[in-house]
Amino acid sequence: MIVGRKIYSKLEELRKRIYLYVKDRKRLALTLLGLLLLLMLMLSNQYLKSIFFIVILLAANLVISFVLRPLGRFYIGFELILLSTVLVSVAFGPKAGMIMGLLSAIVNYIANMRFSIYCLVEVPLYMLIGLGAYFFQSMGIVMVGLIAVIAYNLLLNIAVLLFMPTTLTVSFIWSITNIGVNYILFNLFAPTMLRLMM
Repeated sequence: MIVGRKIYSKLEELRKRIYLYVKDRKRLALTLLGLLLLLMLMLSNQYLKSIFFIVILLAANLVISFVLRPLGRFYIGFELILLSTVLVSVAFGPKAGMIMGLLSAIVNYIANMRFSIYCLVEVPLYMLIGLGAYFFQSMGIVMVGLIAVIAYNLLLNIAVLLFMPTTLTVSFIWSITNIGVNYILFNLFAPTMLRLMM
C-alpha cells in the first residue's frame, strides 16, 4: 500500500511538471517540432523504427496494466502483451519478438505489483510466442495472432492446472475472455499496425 502511494505521488508530481511545461507555449511548440523531427528520423531508419514501435507498445502495455490494476486478480483476460509480442516478432524478427514478450510481461508485472509464482510460467510462454510467431508470418498477422493466443492459453492452462493452485473456473474464464479480446484486437488493429511497422 505504501509503495502504491509513493508511485501515485510521483505520478502526480510528474503531471504537475507536464502541466507547467505545457503552459509555456514557446517551449511546447519547440518540443513538438523536435519530437516531429525525431519521429521522421526514426521512421526513416528501420533500426530506429523498431525501437520506436517497441517503446510505444511497451508504453501501451504499461497504461493498460495501470488501468486494470484496481480490478486486482478478478479482471478479464484483457492484455496487450500477446498483440505487441506477435507484432514485434513478425515485423522485426524472432529475437525482437522474444525480447518484447519478456519486457511486456515484466512491465505488466511491475505495473500491477503482482509478482508471483505465475510469472515463472507466463514470462517464458510470452518469450516462446515472440520467438515462434515470426516463423508463421506467411499465414497473415491475424491468423498468426489467433494461433499464438490459443497456444498461449492452452499451454498456460496446462501448466497452471498441473503445477499451481487455482480453480478450473478462474482459469477457464480468464482464457475464454483472453481469446475473445485478442480475437477482436488482432482483427481490428493488427493488420494496420503491422503495415505501419514494416
